[in-house]
Amino acid sequence: LFQAVSASLTFWFLPSQLDNGYFSDKGILSKLFVKENIFYQLLCVFGALYPLYKEELESSLLGQALIALFVFFPYLILRPLFPTTRLSYTNNSDKSAKYRSEERKGFYMTGTQMIKYFYIWGKQVMGFGH
Repeated sequence: LFQAVSASLTFWFLPSQLDNGYFSDKGILSKLFVKENIFYQLLCVFGALYPLYKEELESSLLGQALIALFVFFPYLILRPLFPTTRLSYTNNSDKSAKYRSEERKGFYMTGTQMIKYFYIWGKQVMGFGH
């Protein structure tokens, strides 16, 4: 989380493009992608810290608000505060050749599918696992 926050504040040279640059052998990560990942890292940090500080969080009004925010409303309240990059943008775009070579297309497609499945699984586990 600290690495992503510091990168989003100091890596001024990263391009702010819709292509996330995650699976790329010709391009670099997008600044929007780095900022977007702060949201997901916040969810993971809350998921890791909640069991450790459950009593403290549940005993205060602020803690109860944080629990409600991260368990029930993260995609309604927090998600709009962060940029959105789409894996399908470069997948369906004419620009995809600019960012990745044809030899790596199979790797990119497999990785994209795995991320989509993990995203769905993670969203369910983090949202309903507690």
